[in-house]
Amino acid sequence: MKARLRVSDQAGSDLEEIEYQTEELFGLNQTIALSLEFDQAFRLLTENPNIGRNRDDLSFGDYRFRSWPLLGRFVIVYEVSDEWITIERVLDGTRDLESLFRKWYG
Repeated sequence: MKARLRVSDQAGSDLEEIEYQTEELFGLNQTIALSLEFDQAFRLLTENPNIGRNRDDLSFGDYRFRSWPLLGRFVIVYEVSDEWITIERVLDGTRDLESLFRKWYG
């Protein structure tokens, strides 16, 4: 069964920032190509919700996150429920994700 996709406000802001920075550094064509990569990854996750890695290091309280890498640079962090895939954050994988998630959700 294909899950439905939901993008959190925080993930929406993450994507806007990534697209802004990409356009500033690499131009519109690269930004469009990156957006298509994100769309394909989100589609893959809705079709295969548990394909990503379980992230106990990012899970606090009631939050149980999984992650999916993209292009060797970005990390899509998401939650799976019965019907939904919720994209919670989209971040640069070089950041200290555990510390950030502890601050945000811990």
